[in-house]
Amino acid sequence: MFAGIDLGCNTGFAVIDAQGVRVHSETWHLGKCEGRSLLLYETNLYENFAKYAVEVVAFEDVKQFHRSRGAATVWGCFKGVLMLVCEHLALSMMPINVSTVKTLAGVPRPQKDDMEAAAHRMFKHIPEDDNEADALLIAEVARRKMVNK
Repeated sequence: MFAGIDLGCNTGFAVIDAQGVRVHSETWHLGKCEGRSLLLYETNLYENFAKYAVEVVAFEDVKQFHRSRGAATVWGCFKGVLMLVCEHLALSMMPINVSTVKTLAGVPRPQKDDMEAAAHRMFKHIPEDDNEADALLIAEVARRKMVNK
């Protein structure tokens, strides 16, 4: 069972398994590592991982933050909580390079709508937003990597 997570204040969550795909996104309101929202995020991860019997958690491994140092700090908080939950549940984590995910769009320098179109083409699912699309594509990269091992 593969879960793809697009980390951030607007988090996409996708699962790919024998029953198909399930995807949703959540919005977390927080500043620089605000505690209550991170606790809710942690609870949400535990619930989703248990609900879908997740074994492998893939996430986009962002290395550069063009917006601000604050954005990097917040993303790091989300990644830290994800790591904590995965460690506690003994789940495999799979960081996925941003450029690897982007190649699935099939166009050079894909924009958000290109990623949404790629997810729709691949899964016959219309993502509600770019976070769902990214999560689906992240999960697909992980699935392909595991199948080709």
